Amino acid sequence: MIITRNLKNIRASTLDLHIHSNASVDGQFSPRELVKQVAKYGVHTVAVSDHDTVRNVLEMMKYANQSSIEVIPAGEFSCDWKKYDIHVLGYGIQIQDKRFEQLKQELEERMCESSKKMVEAVKAMGIVLQEEKIWKQAVHGVIAPERIGESALELQQNRNHPVLQPFFPGGERSDNPVLNFAWDICERGGPAYIPVQHNTPDKVIDLIHDTGGVAILAHPGCCFGKDVSVAVEFLEEFQVDGIEVYSSYHEEETVAVYRKLAEERNMLVTSGSDFHGKTKPNLTPGCVSCENRENEILERLKMAIKKRK
Repeated sequence: MIITRNLKNIRASTLDLHIHSNASVDGQFSPRELVKQVAKYGVHTVAVSDHDTVRNVLEMMKYANQSSIEVIPAGEFSCDWKKYDIHVLGYGIQIQDKRFEQLKQELEERMCESSKKMVEAVKAMGIVLQEEKIWKQAVHGVIAPERIGESALELQQNRNHPVLQPFFPGGERSDNPVLNFAWDICERGGPAYIPVQHNTPDKVIDLIHDTGGVAILAHPGCCFGKDVSVAVEFLEEFQVDGIEVYSSYHEEETVAVYRKLAEERNMLVTSGSDFHGKTKPNLTPGCVSCENRENEILERLKMAIKKRK
């Protein structure tokens, strides 16, 4: 797992094409609150790219318009490909298309069941949870693994549990304990991981294109690391239009690798923080530098969307 990099020396950007609202199970802020966060950090253009849903986009656009903030309609869609968890960003999509809501509802049904199994799997490890509190935080019956981590780490009964020691102060995973708990315990390869069937990349990409949008491979460094050969295989198999080169998951070396790949294939380049709020507390809107390429990135993206209409 690639850990979000230290951002202390990164210049703020006025462009952030990857932020989340509370329509995502792990997002904190409502659209109204999110607009305030975006304005606070001086971001001029954003894309609300919630997990597998476009439910908050219209509301976000309404409040953003009052603050002279530009919102590009978007979504971040989860896909299964081989052994990888892939995320594809769709920009400029027709959010009123009913297929997006149908896709979300079908996925929610599967995720509701997996949430129940995940809670039971964590409890089977001998970890005590505040189940009532966790379920109150569920979004449409789906629990974010981070909420399970919060519950586990705040209870005194779990203080001496050997599995949790790395997440407590002084532990090797204590830099962002709740998120690291989710990654290490509940995600792929973890002891409480419950597989969920997501959509295939071609289904998601076709839907994005059918609704006038462009498809971008999100944070490939998180999916593939620096193994460019796997990324190339994915790009050759599926008709994505670009790569999220500038990401909070990417160190400078990773940025260089994927920037070169995008340039060689004449693909779009995008930039995004993956801001969620308290789930990823070291991230803020616009915290990822795109090397002063804001205007170029936005202009090319808008041109590509226009060609799709």
